[in-house]
Amino acid sequence: MGGGAVYLDSQSINASYIQVSSEIESYRDTENRMSDNWPIVNFIVRWILGLLFVMAGYWKVFVLTPAGHAQQYFVEGFSDSWIPTWLLHLFGYGIPLLELVAGLLICIGLRTKEALIAVGLLLIVTTYGHALQQPLFDIDGHTFTRLALIVFLLLAPAGNDRYSFDQWLLARKDKRGEQPL
Repeated sequence: MGGGAVYLDSQSINASYIQVSSEIESYRDTENRMSDNWPIVNFIVRWILGLLFVMAGYWKVFVLTPAGHAQQYFVEGFSDSWIPTWLLHLFGYGIPLLELVAGLLICIGLRTKEALIAVGLLLIVTTYGHALQQPLFDIDGHTFTRLALIVFLLLAPAGNDRYSFDQWLLARKDKRGEQPL
């Protein structure tokens, strides 16, 4: 019996099979729990991200005003940069409205992918602006948090955003036999 030979009997094979089967079932249970929770997770993350943009947009539109935002944060903030004044006004007026509308769309889950792409592009613009003013600015503030939530939502499994208008519209079209958007 020496020399490292392994002898298996039917009892040890059955025990190994039962152990592997048990581990597979445990994995399936975990996978099922995860898939059961995706709609809830999507809803919570979508609302947190949406509210961050809604509140920023609301303040910039209704308190500061788009004109005040453009003047204070763009025209004055970048007057010594290469960026033309007309473009500073365009971004200064447009960003508050984009934040407000895209944030609302993200909250309710309507045209979610498009809204996420829009705010992702907005983060590129604002990151460039912050870096233009201060090349070593701290990205750990609102930029990184929002980016992480955007990436999470874009990578979440498709079809698991049950509590959204997108999913409701898709279900209506499926009932009618129409092609989804």
